[in-house]
Amino acid sequence: MGMRIGSGSAAKSQTTSSSQWQQRQQGVNSLMAALSAGKLGSAQAAYANLAGAVGKIDAASPPGQIGQALQKGDLSAALQAMKSWQGARSGARPVAAPTAPTAPIATSPTSGPGSLLDLTA
Repeated sequence: MGMRIGSGSAAKSQTTSSSQWQQRQQGVNSLMAALSAGKLGSAQAAYANLAGAVGKIDAASPPGQIGQALQKGDLSAALQAMKSWQGARSGARPVAAPTAPTAPIATSPTSGPGSLLDLTA
C-alpha cells in the first residue's frame, strides 16, 4: 500500500505558476535586450508581449514608464526607465561617492602628556 503525496491540482498549479513566471522573465529579458540594442520596433513588440503575459501594468511603475516611452517612440526615456527598473529589481541603491577621511582637529594649543601634537613650539 503506497501513500500519495500532493494532489494533481496543486502540482498543476505549481507548474502553471512556474511556466507563467518563466514566460514573464523571458519577456523582460527580450524587452531589456531590445532596449539595450536600441531597437525601437523590437522593444515595442517585446513590451506588448510582456504586457499580454503580465496583464495590467501600473503606469507609474518603471515597466509602465517604459511602455509610455515606447508608445511615444522615445527610446532614450524607455532606456532610462529600464535602468531604473533594473536597479529596483536588484535592490541596488545609489551609492554616494566616497569622501576623504578627516583627521581629528586639535582644539587646544597646549601640549601635555595626553596631546598628540605640540602646537606651542
